[in-house]
Amino acid sequence: MKPLVLIRPQPGCDASVEAAKKLGLDAHGFPLFEIRARQWDPVGPDSFDALLIGSANAIRRGGEALGNYRGKPAYVVGARTAEVCRKAGLDIVGTRLGLTALTRC
Repeated sequence: MKPLVLIRPQPGCDASVEAAKKLGLDAHGFPLFEIRARQWDPVGPDSFDALLIGSANAIRRGGEALGNYRGKPAYVVGARTAEVCRKAGLDIVGTRLGLTALTRC
């Protein structure tokens, strides 16, 4: 079996390695970067229709300004991101599960 190398940052790297191993994959984690908050200028919630969230880290590190978007519809990449977004008050309207796609590779 060919090894699967996961390079995502923590805490997701360990979780992905564990999930991949449960699928019978030879998974190894090597986080290549670290998630840090950045200064940003939020736009008004009425200037867009929905959010597209590619990582729960966007919510974890987005800061207080994310509160401006409570109740907005959000499209997210997976179950964990959906959970974090719901806790932040976003309305999840679509999810694309990530790791399950590995079983089709």
